[in-house]
Amino acid sequence: MIRATALGLYVHQASGLNEEAVQKAFSIPDGYAPVGIIAIGYLGDPESLPDDL
Repeated sequence: MIRATALGLYVHQASGLNEEAVQKAFSIPDGYAPVGIIAIGYLGDPESLPDDL
């Protein structure tokens, strides 16, 4: 996370994930369990979002 921030990326950790959905979406094999998710990317312009967001 420190390195990503140093590269100008934004990082957000999330918890409370649906383990089954994540395992299917990312083809995580049996015997392994996701325990967290990290979203990473560049900050966008909030003005470009639709009004309902």
